[in-house]
Amino acid sequence: MTDDAVTPRDVAAAARLADLALPDDRLAAVASLLSAWIPNANALSRRMQASNLDSLVPSVVFLQTGIDSEENVQ
Repeated sequence: MTDDAVTPRDVAAAARLADLALPDDRLAAVASLLSAWIPNANALSRRMQASNLDSLVPSVVFLQTGIDSEENVQ
């Protein structure tokens, strides 16, 4: 994905694909917000793919009820 500005038309298309009821008067505001966020999100994504970060692991672990209960832990 490029860091090109997101247009109201882009937002309308994404909203249709996601089956979101987004009023026309909100399209420009959402486009502006996404245009501001996407470059930094892409930069973070590229940074997290750096080979020197391969050994990092999440600091938060999500457990599934029942799977991680005491009777299932060995």
